[in-house]
Amino acid sequence: MPWLSGARRRASEERIMNRVSDLNSSAAARGNVAETPDPGEDGQRTGGVWAITAEDERAQWTFVPLASVGPLRFGMDPGEVTAVLGGARVSHYITGSCVSLNHVGVTTYYDHTGRLACVAIDALRGPQVTYADISLVGRVPSEVERWFLAQAEVGELDVMYSQMADPSSESLGIVVRAQRAGDVVLTRPVFVGTAWAERVGDTSEGFIPRTEWETW
Repeated sequence: MPWLSGARRRASEERIMNRVSDLNSSAAARGNVAETPDPGEDGQRTGGVWAITAEDERAQWTFVPLASVGPLRFGMDPGEVTAVLGGARVSHYITGSCVSLNHVGVTTYYDHTGRLACVAIDALRGPQVTYADISLVGRVPSEVERWFLAQAEVGELDVMYSQMADPSSESLGIVVRAQRAGDVVLTRPVFVGTAWAERVGDTSEGFIPRTEWETW
């Protein structure tokens, strides 16, 4: 699916909103509305690599569009990020470098100058990130998508879809990806600073590295 904009994007949004409405009605009729999986008694959902950290076990972060995600400010260097979160494994890519802080469920991406440009939050074990009145991490994707579309409907938010049908917003600097969690998928939000906000949801011409798009 190509990157959608203009009249084609609006038409696509209308079709998707109608589809979401149909799905909700159908699910409600069956009494089978999707919910985020509940973790086990030990704070994590059983399933080995698919263990999901309980909500009350996650760090609680807030998101300031195009500026910061929790304690991470766009423009930081890797040393500052490491100092804030502690511990890192570094691999180099054409666009700069990627640092995966697996123990906190965060992946950070850097631009060609070595400054923080993008932050991805692991759906299973990353911190919970809140913006306005919505929690963005580890959610059923359709729940977050409905919030995006509701904001767009009243003119509060620009919404575009990636080639993978992930909702995104250039004005917020976010694309809400889906990540596998065993038999379901949950939200893996990816946040960017101003320099990477243009075409944030475009998997072909946007700035987010291919490495991130290939993370499931």
